[in-house]
Amino acid sequence: MSEHAQMMARIERGERLEAAEEMTAEYRDALVHLMTMQADSELAGGYGYVPLIQKAPTVEEKHVVAQIVKYELRHAAVMYGLLRISASTSTPTCAATTRSSRCASRPTPTSAPGASPPTSA
Repeated sequence: MSEHAQMMARIERGERLEAAEEMTAEYRDALVHLMTMQADSELAGGYGYVPLIQKAPTVEEKHVVAQIVKYELRHAAVMYGLLRISASTSTPTCAATTRSSRCASRPTPTSAPGASPPTSA
């Protein structure tokens, strides 16, 4: 059974893949790409609400919109933090496909705004 088939069988059994070594390079690249898109989306979404703070008619509504911005930016910071931890525990590899040029051009999680690892409570 191929490495990919073994990994997919584990996933189908409901097992978690928690270490990069348990994933194929292609799967890990796709996961890092997905997490990067999610983090970037949270960041952009949060900044998209900023102009609405001034447009909200009441102080209470301004506060609500500001809270949305805070939550979205926090989500981005958590995702960037996970990407940073992932990058520090193993070197991401790009599969030898047309995606490899995109992988090389991705911003590094440590250079992203709010990219601090999550703190434990």
